[in-house]
Amino acid sequence: MASLRYGAGLCLMECVRRRSKDVNHEDQQILVGDGKGPKDRLPMLPSLLTVSPKQHLEKVNILHQQEVNCKVWNVATGRLETEARS
Repeated sequence: MASLRYGAGLCLMECVRRRSKDVNHEDQQILVGDGKGPKDRLPMLPSLLTVSPKQHLEKVNILHQQEVNCKVWNVATGRLETEARS
């Protein structure tokens, strides 16, 4: 978050409110709505951050598929389990 705030010039709450859908990787821009004023703005995405979000989303998609394919998610241990324990 610090790299995003400094590299794109975002205020703290602008950075906290960003979602993955606000980032345009093709144009390397970030959609900032409800910022300091009534207008939306499109600051540039820092080049340092262009690779890691894509890799992160790929990892999240893999983890999601593992959870969907698994029968039980054990909340207490935070691990995927193939069988329910009684």
